[in-house]
Amino acid sequence: MWRRIVPAIWVLVALLRGKIADNINHDGEVMGERVGRQGIAGPWRYVWWLAAFLAGCMLVGFFLAIVVFFAAFLRVNAQASWPRITLLTCRSAAFHPV
Repeated sequence: MWRRIVPAIWVLVALLRGKIADNINHDGEVMGERVGRQGIAGPWRYVWWLAAFLAGCMLVGFFLAIVVFFAAFLRVNAQASWPRITLLTCRSAAFHPV
């Protein structure tokens, strides 16, 4: 377990310190051609998505939360069409045992 937590903490500490020149940071919103463009979401948007998914897991269980999260994420972030969302969500749900 610690083999996974220690690297994650290392990455999180470097990002929170604002060390954008570190090798662990490959963020196109901070460095790259996307800098300064309007409508580019920062990392906290995805932290809130993850928090919402975890809250959904606690409220309704993992399977239903992953289905709702997957569909909502595809609709909001990927702006996918409803037929594509339905197809991808059903395929994704098929891989998760109930």
